[in-house]
Amino acid sequence: MVAFVGVFAALHVVLYFMSFGLWRNWAIYIEPIEGVVLGPWGGFLTAFIGSVVARAVKPIDVWMFGIVAEPLGVLAAGFLAKGRWKPVLTVYAIMLASYFAHPFGTWLPIWTILDILLALALIYPAARLSKNLFGQNIKLLSTPQSSYPSWQR
Repeated sequence: MVAFVGVFAALHVVLYFMSFGLWRNWAIYIEPIEGVVLGPWGGFLTAFIGSVVARAVKPIDVWMFGIVAEPLGVLAAGFLAKGRWKPVLTVYAIMLASYFAHPFGTWLPIWTILDILLALALIYPAARLSKNLFGQNIKLLSTPQSSYPSWQR
């Protein structure tokens, strides 16, 4: 597990330096993979280490997007992959409460966070779907042995 954390953290750092011209970088695309492969806590640690190292090498003024948001995204993906929806719902509730407690949360129109509200509504279905995908016996997903010719078994 330690080797996977190191490899994914290094990959996170490298992808951080590959910006596609907007305000984000390519590291955001590996976040769900980190959460699914390494689990919620291993993925969180990976994204945190990768984000801190990347921002230490190339600091930016909006450090929060990497050091706070990226590990939380990996944590949420890891929990959803395990079928655990309550911790993800708690994170979303805290973040939405913080958003609406801030003055901008009351000034901005609701359509600015419609994607967040949709994601909030899809937390439970996503957890149920991933629990069914990853919770089944892997042998049930393979082709039965009897369909192969005897010389290929």
